[in-house]
Amino acid sequence: MNNRLIQTQTTKISLSKELRQAITLLQYSSYELSQYINQVSLENPFIRIHDTVYQTSGNYKPSGSKKRELELPGKLGPTLHEYICTQIEYLSEPLDVKKRALLLVNHIDEDGYMREDLSTISHMTGESNERLLEALSIIQTLEPVGVGAQTLQQSLSIQLKHHYPEDVMGHKIIDEYFTYLAEKKWDRIRKELTISIEDIKATFSRIQQLNPRPGADFKEEDTVYIVPDLYLKKDNHQYYLQHNDRSYTPFSIDEEYVTFKNEVEDEEAKHFIKEKYHQAKWLLSSVEQRNSTIMRVMEAILVRQKDYFDNGSSFLRPLTLREIADDINVHESTVSRAVRGKYVQTPNGVFELKYFFHSKVKSSYDKDVSSVRVKELIVHMLRKEDKQKPYSDQQISTLLKENHDLVVSRRTVAKYREQLHIPASTLRKQY
Repeated sequence: MNNRLIQTQTTKISLSKELRQAITLLQYSSYELSQYINQVSLENPFIRIHDTVYQTSGNYKPSGSKKRELELPGKLGPTLHEYICTQIEYLSEPLDVKKRALLLVNHIDEDGYMREDLSTISHMTGESNERLLEALSIIQTLEPVGVGAQTLQQSLSIQLKHHYPEDVMGHKIIDEYFTYLAEKKWDRIRKELTISIEDIKATFSRIQQLNPRPGADFKEEDTVYIVPDLYLKKDNHQYYLQHNDRSYTPFSIDEEYVTFKNEVEDEEAKHFIKEKYHQAKWLLSSVEQRNSTIMRVMEAILVRQKDYFDNGSSFLRPLTLREIADDINVHESTVSRAVRGKYVQTPNGVFELKYFFHSKVKSSYDKDVSSVRVKELIVHMLRKEDKQKPYSDQQISTLLKENHDLVVSRRTVAKYREQLHIPASTLRKQY
């Protein structure tokens, strides 16, 4: 066996640190970009942050009054756990029972359910299952009604008995025939209980008014503000696109430090200042490049989707990232990053840029149809269907072909229906 050294030449692309960071900046939403700018400014004296108050998309008026108000969300009331604990404190139960109830409160989730197995809690605390079950039964008598239930069925049963104590048959249905009720196998319930379909429909209607997540009203959620990156205006049949300079933290290079950097003599300090100055210039340039790319992408979208902006969502045409990438001579991944988390305020509302990209559906005529249009047709079709004989996915597929010359498979119909949060035909059926 002969060992030889073989020299080969290969070509590979190596991204510089600055190029990688520029790609990351393009992907940032305006909120993420603001966070990044603020973070860098804490370590870089050349970056000067300009104080401002940001506007949400719903209230911002570029040419309106100078008066601006900022409302900060605050804590308006007790949490779910605090609310339950307060009620327990006022109960006339023995102290040891109340202590076990307070212990169980910590295991109730944000929807108001006790999903953790009591045997697990018993093992952790040394309390018996029976005593924990006694404490849980007490919690289940508190507000919000249905709290502390271990299953959806139990929560709805508690609520039904609280709000409709006289509906004895309804209590029996939800306790013993819940699965049949949910699957709308009402004939089976009717036969076994010898009651009318109207009685079952009355129970079903009452259950629909109950709250499947009794703790949801106490749920603390982060307030997310959508700030448009771009504004699209229409004036005299012409569209005008402008960048929102207030969509992220505005900043500039502090000229005082620029003057100061030429007076420093210490070599180590010179190196530090030179590095930070270079970083500040790069950040300013990269943000400008980011804004330019987003603007170019939206301009290309406007050209491709002009019928939509003129006439509404029914005219939204199929569009791919590749088409826009070819239009503005960039890579497809650049367009993907540019539309992620970026918003434009239009005469039709505020939309994420990726909203304008939709798959193509085959038609028997020349013009392609977008998936949005197909979903609209499905919704319109189901609004008019016979509720006692709802369309199956295959029937919807057939009707789209017969009435609209659209070739949509049963599987695709099912996918669109699920995306629209429309239940299957068996669950839409009404008696």
